Amino acid sequence: MSRTGGFAEYAEYPLSAAELPSGWFLLVARGCDHAILESEVLARLSEDGCHVVACSVEEHVMCCSAEEWRAGARLWGAQHDAQKGMLHLKSDGSPPVGFDEVQRTYADHQRAEGGEKADVDYYFEIPLQTAKSIVGFKHDEATPNLEPASFESVVGSLGSRHRDSKRSWWRFWR
Repeated sequence: MSRTGGFAEYAEYPLSAAELPSGWFLLVARGCDHAILESEVLARLSEDGCHVVACSVEEHVMCCSAEEWRAGARLWGAQHDAQKGMLHLKSDGSPPVGFDEVQRTYADHQRAEGGEKADVDYYFEIPLQTAKSIVGFKHDEATPNLEPASFESVVGSLGSRHRDSKRSWWRFWR
C-alpha cells in the first residue's frame, strides 16, 4: 500500500487514511464488504502485538459491526442487523470495559422511543460507540482536532503486503 499525497474528506476515496488525535491510525475503505474486514486480513494486521479495531457500517439497511484484534487473535465482536430485528444485537468474546454501559444506554433510548416499534434504531449505535470508546472516532460524528479534509488517498492491495516487511507507514495501533 502506498500514500498518494491526495487529501479529501472521509470516504471520498476508495481507500484513505488519517492519523487520529487519539494516536490511532484510521484506514477507511469504502464499502462494508471490503477485503480489509476479512478475518484473515485483520488477524495478519494485528500480528506482532499490534492492536486493530475494525468497523463495518451499512446505514441504508441499519447493519453494523465492530471487533477488536490483538496479536493475531480476535478479542470480541458486536453486530447489529435491523433486518433480523430492531433489537438485534450479537456479541461474543470479551467486550471492552464500557460495553455493558453503552449497551444499557442505547437500549434505554430504544425503549423510551417505543422499542421495536420505534422510528429510530438506537441499537445500531452499540457496536460503533463501543469502537469509538477505544479509538476516539465514529464515522458520522465530528472528531475534535481532526480536519475534515485530512484523509489521504491510499492505493495498493492488502493481499500483496509482504509479511516480512520491516516497517509499514500505516499502523492501526497506538
